[in-house]
Order: sequence, then structure tokens, then C-alpha cells
Amino acid sequence: MKNINQMPIDLMVAPATLATDSLTLVWDKPLDYANIIGYAVFQDEVRIAITKPNQTHFSLRGLSEDTIYQFRIQAVSAYDNPSTPNLTVRTKPACTIIDVTKSPYCADASGESISTITVQKAIDDCPAGGTVFIPKGAIVLTGTLELKSEMTLHVDGMLKGSLDPNDYIVPKERRQSYKGMVNEDGLILTRYEGWEMYCYRSLINAGHLNPENRLIETCENIRICGDGTIYGGGNELGTAMKQLYADKEKYPEYVSDGMGGETHTRSTAWFYPVQERTPYRYQY
Repeated sequence: MKNINQMPIDLMVAPATLATDSLTLVWDKPLDYANIIGYAVFQDEVRIAITKPNQTHFSLRGLSEDTIYQFRIQAVSAYDNPSTPNLTVRTKPACTIIDVTKSPYCADASGESISTITVQKAIDDCPAGGTVFIPKGAIVLTGTLELKSEMTLHVDGMLKGSLDPNDYIVPKERRQSYKGMVNEDGLILTRYEGWEMYCYRSLINAGHLNPENRLIETCENIRICGDGTIYGGGNELGTAMKQLYADKEKYPEYVSDGMGGETHTRSTAWFYPVQERTPYRYQY
């Protein structure tokens, strides 16, 4: 007996996960999910996995590039449940992959010397649909990096943030070309928790705030993936950033609640394992 209320809902490919050899499927649980013990994942009518009952996503790797696949999901329970309609997906064609540790970029893979300029050059050179790659075992030390539309940053090694606050500002020689707003200290106008303020740049940046039209998307279709780690500067960097502007009389513009040096520092200090996670259903 089929129970239509136990059919999974809205099967789709998670935004930004479709690649040449991988993708992540996501779906919503059925209307009636009380007795479900898992979800069967079918690829081209072959069952390839059963997920846990609370897992409404599944990542596939090892797919062929530029190839059409069909997927469907069926709830597993005592009933003969209907599955979702087939979802037809074509993987992306082969793309340019730029290994930042290889010539002509030759970023220091030991992490001992800073490689901001070489990694940024790789990003700037990356064609639409291409990938900038940090290989397994490499530790690449950089300051702020600027991603662009239609690219992938693939980290299998470690992207490690510099501990020098000066590596997170817009240098004087680049302020004329920076498309957003930047003040005399090299801090950029951005938004943090709803407040617009001049802040340090993050380790990884994409686009800029346009105060004349906040609805404009200045960067889109970026993918960050891999099995490595993106490691920020932590409390050591955050403290150093605050100390630069801690003099309240000299820098009154950075005083908040009577405390000096209150530029936004948190985004440069976080670290992220770049591993498979539950994808967001919505793309912001």
C-alpha cells in the first residue's frame, strides 16, 4: 500500500554544489515522516545509498564530467512509498584548474612566507567556471583575498590567514581601483550584523557594498569546497587589529561604547574546516 504522504518533497541539487565530478542532493521530509527509518537514494534507477531518517541530503563524488544523471529519493518505512519524480542533472564540463603551488604562481606550500600576491594573481587569472586549487599537504599563508564571480576555490590543504593586520586593508596603491568605498586607513565600508561601518577586510572576500544601491549583486556564483581547512588568525590577530586603533583621542571614529579600536575584526579570526556539511537550502 502506497502512502502518498510519505513521498519526499522538493528534490534538488544544493546551490553551488554542482561540479564536474560531484554534487549534493537535498530534499524536504514528507508530510508524514513519523515512521520513516531512512531515505533510499537512486542514481539512474540503481539504489546507491540509504541515509539516516534525519538526513535529508546526500553528496555524490566520482561522477563523470559533462554527463547526464537521473536521481530520485524514496522514504524507507513499512509502506511501499512513492519516490520523488526523477531529477535530471548534467555535471559541469571540464574546467581550468590552477594549482597555486605550481608554476607560474609558486605559492609557498610550507606556510612560512606570505603568498597573498601569488594567490591573488591565480584568482585574477582564473577564467569563468575555473578553479583555484590548494592541494593536500600544502599550507598557504595569505592576507586578504578577493574572489570573483563564476569561480571555485578548492582547498584540500590549508589556507592560513596572516597575523599582520596590515594584510587585511586595501593598500594605498590599490585604493583607486577598489570598487567599493575605502577610508584613509584602508578599511572598507561593509555590513556587520546589520550595521554599516568601516572594517578590516576578511581573509576571503567576494564583492563589495554599494551604498547607492544595496540591491545590486556585485559578485555571484562562487563555490568554496574541498577537504582541507581555512584557518583565520584567531584572537592573536583580533587583538592586534584593535591595538592599532586603541587610542580613542587619535581615532575617535573607531570608538564604540567608550572602547577604542572597535573596527570589525571577527571575520578574519574565524577558522573553517572545508569539509562536507549539510548544505543550505537557500542561496544568499
